[in-house]
Order: sequence, then structure tokens, then C-alpha cells
Amino acid sequence: MSRYKDMTFDNILQDSLSRANNLNNMLPEDQRVSLDEGSLVYLSLSKQAARLEDAYAELDALNDNLLVDTQDAEHLVETGAEAGLLIIPGTPALVRAKLNCPAEEGTEFSATDSDYNYVVTVLIETSDEVVDGETVTFYFYEMEAMDNGVAPGSYRGDIEPVDFLDGFEEGSIVDVISAGTEEEDIEAYRERRLNAFVTKACAGNAAYYKEIAKEVAGVGGVKAYRRATGTDYIPIYIQAADYGPASATLVTNVQNVFTPNDPGDGTGKAPFGQKPQVASVGTEEADIVMSVTFEDGYTWEGLYSTIRAAIEEYFAELRAEWEDSSSIIVRIAYIESKVLSVAHVLDISNVTINGASSNLAVSENEIPILGTLTEA
Repeated sequence: MSRYKDMTFDNILQDSLSRANNLNNMLPEDQRVSLDEGSLVYLSLSKQAARLEDAYAELDALNDNLLVDTQDAEHLVETGAEAGLLIIPGTPALVRAKLNCPAEEGTEFSATDSDYNYVVTVLIETSDEVVDGETVTFYFYEMEAMDNGVAPGSYRGDIEPVDFLDGFEEGSIVDVISAGTEEEDIEAYRERRLNAFVTKACAGNAAYYKEIAKEVAGVGGVKAYRRATGTDYIPIYIQAADYGPASATLVTNVQNVFTPNDPGDGTGKAPFGQKPQVASVGTEEADIVMSVTFEDGYTWEGLYSTIRAAIEEYFAELRAEWEDSSSIIVRIAYIESKVLSVAHVLDISNVTINGASSNLAVSENEIPILGTLTEA
């Protein structure tokens, strides 16, 4: 709340005129000056009132930017950097691309049906395929999106080289290797900064391991556990930024932050003697069968993609809750609710998950993945 909300032009001017009037009344009547609108004193005080209103507005902004919960985005990020708690930057996606010819590292490509651009980083493999009776060698490359964010990693389709590429006839993005991430939401960052005043991360506690792991680009949820009796390692499980399982590359990146050399030697961010062992969260596939009644003119085949997308949305919500839950339960009632929200669906019944007509309880360090979706 503004401390100077009453310091407006009108209020300042009226206060100044009142003070001037008090001084005026102390003078002999024949020496008094006019305070009427348009007079020299009135115009002079008006100009000062306008300047003071601006000054009080600046003081208000200054006051707000002293505190984390009221700072604007620019000051929040700047003071966070001073405090050693940086906003998490966006990262580019790594995608798998298929070309009919070799391309050198650094070769740039643009998506045919979008504004996304990609650059070749490394050759993954080659594969011979029979096309029109002839054997053709295709080259599969890892490419990095040239813009940060989620969207470039979701593109599937044709790409073309930005500059001439000898032998090029066709190319496409066929899969994502690791999803890109957006820059941390400013309000999520604000909450993280406020929480830092409450839960102090110190070397070796769970908060510390979560904080350090989340500083690695591409990491979403994190869980850290006490070392089990009889073992040397501290289990740490991570998700990718899209809350799916983490890639082997991402697991390695996080592990190297903690222990780039020998576990326990203190050369990384893990304290001396501690041996964190990073692994990706596991997955449990849920195969779903259901009976659906449609409005006249609509069929399972026609609405399959929409129904699947509605259920995928529910599964994505569950995966996003993994970090803060001891276990995830895939509930039939929620699946039914999602499907019933699809236009032209009248009713749903006989839902089973992995052959059982009961909710699916997923293990603590696993997340649910939608498998097959079949009409009963």
C-alpha cells in the first residue's frame, strides 16, 4: 500500500495555498498578495505541487522496491542476484532431426511451418532405409533450438537449411531429446525468494540439495532423501522441466554439479563426505479402457485425439504435483470428469486402468504416463 497516496497534486496545492494564506493574513491588508487561480503565487505553487507529486511517486516506488514482496520485476531480479539467488533462465530445447544428407556442426535450419530455428550440434546416428526400391542413408542429428522456451521443442515437421547445403532434399524434426524451458515466472521467483527467508538451505540438508539441483537448466521437481542404513549414497530424484522423466544427459549434468570428480571429495557442491546419487524419476504406464456414449454423428475414432488430450492434461497435472506428494494416485473419477468435459460426449462407463476397475497408486518416485487408450 502506498505510504504517500494522499500526496496528490490537488492536496499538495491546497496545503501550500493554505500555508500561504496564513502568512498573507499576518501582513497588513495593503501588502497582501493575491492567491486566486491564475495569480503569480498560485501558478508558482502549482508548479511546485506538480513536482512534489512526482517526487512522492518516486518515494513510493523506492519504498516498494525495498521489500521482496512489493518489488517490481527489475529490482526483484537485481536484488536476488545480490543475495545469491538468481532467477532461473530459460533454456533451449534439444531436438532429434532427420536429414537425407550430412550437415556440419553449426549448420542452421529453419522450420518450414513456423518461425523456429535450429542449429546442428552432433551426429547421433545414421540409418539405411529403402525408399522407392532404393537404399537411402538418413542422418539423425541433435539440434539445439536457437530460442529458449518450450515451444521450439514441441515442433514436429519439415525443416530447411538457412544457407545452401549440398545434397539436401528433405529434413524434419522427429522428436525432442530434452525440452526447453521458459524463464522462471516472476511471481514463482518472488515466492522462492520469500521462502529463502523461512527455510534456510545449509550444506547437506534436503533444502540445499533441492536448491542446487534446481539451479541446473532443465530441472523441474526434485526429491532428496536421507542416506539409507548400510549405504553410502544420498538418493536424489529429479524431473525434467516439463515434469516428465529426466534425460540421461540432464541426470549427468546435475550429478556433475554435486560431484564432478570422486564422490565425497568436496570438489563439487556436495559437502565433504557426502555422496549424492542423482537419478531420474521413474514412470508407470497406465493403459486405460473405457466405454463412451456419444451424441449422434460422433464416434470414438473421430473424437479419440480430443479425449486422449483431455486425459493427458490430467496426467500432466499429476506429474506436476510429484515433488510435493508422497505418492500419486490416478483416480478413475477424475478421468471420467475429464472425458465428460469433451464436447459431444454424453456418458462414460466401465473404466479400467491396467485391467483393474480401481484407482492406480503410483510408487513414490514414479510418475504416471498415459499408455494405450482403448474403447471397451
